Parts: sequence; structure tokens; C-alpha cells
Amino acid sequence: MGNFSINLIDALMSIGISRERAYSLAELFERGIDERYSLLAQVLATKRDLSELELKITREINQTNERISQVELSLRADINATRLAIADSKTEIIKWMTAISKPVRATKDPI
Repeated sequence: MGNFSINLIDALMSIGISRERAYSLAELFERGIDERYSLLAQVLATKRDLSELELKITREINQTNERISQVELSLRADINATRLAIADSKTEIIKWMTAISKPVRATKDPI
């Protein structure tokens, strides 16, 4: 029993409660506090819990930023490759159009 419980027992006895009853009440009071603290400890975060969580979140953010950078580089490369393919296609279309627009010469029949 802690100092608080001892002081509680003394206070209860000073108002006429028997020692056994005062002791039982102090134990009951301590159990209630322990149960409440136990329940709160399960749902409340300590500074250490928050620090660990902050570290995990910071790592996740950094990893996500790295993945975003990699995807961005990949997309830029894909865009540049697409631009080159479009330019090549335009060149081929121009060559094809130029070939069609040239007049066709009549050839003499060898017959």
C-alpha cells in the first residue's frame, strides 16, 4: 500500500470507521484506480509511443517520396519515348505523302 492508502485508512478511522473496514475500503479504492489506469493505459499514447509513431510515419513519407520520384522519372522517359515515336511517325507519313504526290511516268510497253 502506498502513502495515499495509508492516509485514507487513517482518515477513515478518524471518523469512526473500524480499521478492518477502512483497510477494505482503501484496497477497493486502489483496485478501482488500478483497473481504471489499466484501461486508460490501453487507449492512451505515451510520449514514447508518439515518438515511435512519428519516426514510422517519417520513414513511410520518405519511402513514398522516393517511389514518387522513381515513377516520375519513368513517366518522363516514357513521355520522351512517345514523343520520339510520334516524330518518327510524322516523318514516315510525310515520306509516304510525298511518294504518292509524285507524278507517275508512263512506261512504254515492251510489246
